[in-house]
Amino acid sequence: MFVRLLNSTGILLFRFLLAFLRCLPEVLFFSLVHVVEVLFFYIFSRRLAKISAESLDIAFGGKLDAQEKARLIRNSFRHLFVGLAGFLFDYRRPDRLQHRFSLEGREHLDAALQPGRGAVIAVAHFGPFVWMLLRLAVYGYALNIVARPPRSDIFRWFFDRALSICGMNIILSVPPRTCITACLQALQRNELVVTPIDQNYGGPGRLFVDFLGRPAATAPGTGIFAQRGQSPVLFAYAVPDGQRRFRMILMPCVAPGENMTPAQIMERLTTVLETVVRRYPDQWSWMHRRWKAVPKQGERAHD
Repeated sequence: MFVRLLNSTGILLFRFLLAFLRCLPEVLFFSLVHVVEVLFFYIFSRRLAKISAESLDIAFGGKLDAQEKARLIRNSFRHLFVGLAGFLFDYRRPDRLQHRFSLEGREHLDAALQPGRGAVIAVAHFGPFVWMLLRLAVYGYALNIVARPPRSDIFRWFFDRALSICGMNIILSVPPRTCITACLQALQRNELVVTPIDQNYGGPGRLFVDFLGRPAATAPGTGIFAQRGQSPVLFAYAVPDGQRRFRMILMPCVAPGENMTPAQIMERLTTVLETVVRRYPDQWSWMHRRWKAVPKQGERAHD
């Protein structure tokens, strides 16, 4: 009873905070975001720097000097923080998004949906990865986002509410069987299923796919959805294009009828992600322990 009351109070306070923030002019809002972001980075800098430096050493073979690593770590955290804040600011302001994000590759998405089997959109924790999805929602695409259950009741409430307002639906990644069923049903309705592909995964059926020079435990879900639904797969990411302006890019990766296994699909997508990360290293989230899991014998991507 006390826990429920505490959660309800937290949600109520969070709602008041959101209402206040949404009333601020854009310049003032993002100035405040900058202050909060600096504060958060200062508080967690030691832990963030340690994890991020380990990840950068894996990816670049220890070739980066301390100054360059510090720059990438700082920028990576800033881009991720601002991207999440931008989603919070814009999710009730769809009119802003047409100026906020240009969209390259929409023709690939429209062509992918022509057969009526939906499409899988692979994303990564890269720049404004949540913010950019609002752009697709504004265009009228039906989005289903696969996500891990939020640990906090407040965040669970916020994302359920915010995404539903934008016309997006959350599909929880657990239990896996329920997740797969829901995703396949969405594809059958010719909708989009959005799945992250760059998190360490310790669940059943995991695949170890080479990423930035080392095997990384990868969830097979994206490949399973595409294979069973006979659906195309695109990779989506966004890069800065001016002050609080971005280019969102959609890249076709797997076409229907290619007859690829889930492992082969994940290998191809991971290769695409690796290319993008190496091109824009300050946009990817280095503070995640991507290579935390160690493969056991036989745990490799295979046909």
